[in-house]
Amino acid sequence: MERIYHLLNAFSILGADPRALLPDLRAIYNNGLYRDFFKAMEYLRASTDDDSVALALDRLMSYLKDVEIIPVSELLNNKALLFTSVRQSPDVLAFTMGIAADHVYTHVMSMNIGERLQQLLVIDEAYYVLNSPLAELLVRGVRKFGLGVIYITQTITGISNDILQNIPLIIVLGGNDAYVASVSQVLNLTQEDVRWLTTGLPPHMQGLTAKALLITGPIKRLIYAELEPSVKGIQ
Repeated sequence: MERIYHLLNAFSILGADPRALLPDLRAIYNNGLYRDFFKAMEYLRASTDDDSVALALDRLMSYLKDVEIIPVSELLNNKALLFTSVRQSPDVLAFTMGIAADHVYTHVMSMNIGERLQQLLVIDEAYYVLNSPLAELLVRGVRKFGLGVIYITQTITGISNDILQNIPLIIVLGGNDAYVASVSQVLNLTQEDVRWLTTGLPPHMQGLTAKALLITGPIKRLIYAELEPSVKGIQ
């Protein structure tokens, strides 16, 4: 049931009425059909007479009709998912990113592997998922099950304070005035913090370092972050 309600939240991103989806999602989990992605989607589409659900499913499958199914255990073995094919549709991108993160969350929570760090989940363009209920679950609970999560995003406006307050470490890189001003409003930065972040030279002019702010709980530190541009080239 927890998984079903995560899916209902995700489908609402696509404009589907969660109430119309609930009975059919229960059915595919009760009869085990959820184990076959394509058959499950066919069942949902054939069973619905709700226009919002039909439209959401048709749009989704227009992108995912040729998708390759990757087991979560394999995904957690140093794999990177690129969502290039859905990038032009922000709601579908948010849906697929959220579903992938939810699969990892569900898998890790079922493993009960202990508090020692075993896996690291890195989510780039994280603003697509940071407003979802799953983001708070990942921030609050998975460290106890051996999973660390890193969110990378260029904006944090609109993100719940509960999520931000439960992130144990935040690194804010310096940038232009508009960017720093938006971050400052969310994180309640001081004038000294803002001045530090807005007065740094570009990394190529500053020995491949950037002015940054390191936040650990109530403590803020003004730091220089050393950058490694070759990493992006290698990937």
